[in-house]
Amino acid sequence: MTTTSNFTFLESEFPILYNIGISAEYNLHQDPATCLWKIRGFGERVTEILFKEHALKFPTENNFANRLRLLGFEGVLPQAVKDLFYHIRTKGNKATHNLDGTYQEAKEALVAV
Repeated sequence: MTTTSNFTFLESEFPILYNIGISAEYNLHQDPATCLWKIRGFGERVTEILFKEHALKFPTENNFANRLRLLGFEGVLPQAVKDLFYHIRTKGNKATHNLDGTYQEAKEALVAV
């Protein structure tokens, strides 16, 4: 039986996003906290790519939250997408620092991206 990834479409143009995505999928059932951590990393890479694609200067304090803030201010991210990434950021932070995260939270984050 062949398993396909929801991230396959990214493989040729954005291999790092593809790799992070399939790793998140792989960890969903066995380690939801790792899945959340990976999805947070996915979001971080997306913001970095968007900064480069839109020729934006990275913020002085270059972190995920500040990049999201600036991408919203510049009109690159619609509010709903920005809110989604903020949610993923906070869930990913909990997973990273507290090894906390449920299967349901991880599944919701994975489906959202």
